[in-house]
Amino acid sequence: MKIDGINPFGQTHPYSKPTVKGNEAKPSLAPKDQLEISPESLERFSETLEGVDPARQKKIEALKKEVEAGTYTVSAQQLADRLLAWWRGK
Repeated sequence: MKIDGINPFGQTHPYSKPTVKGNEAKPSLAPKDQLEISPESLERFSETLEGVDPARQKKIEALKKEVEAGTYTVSAQQLADRLLAWWRGK
């Protein structure tokens, strides 16, 4: 054991970071996302929906219900075929 200098205990290394104990750490309060839609935008959106074909609207509602229930499935083969057709410009 090498002993030199006067009482090395209590000295801090100038490049070491101070440690923070669990109780002293402050939790980060990140801002939460928020969406606000103006009344004018809501009015425009409702006008856009009024022009939608009723049969298409029924199909959309049925798809929404399937997605919410977790029963909506997509055929991987059909998806791949349509993606390839889109990619090739057909």
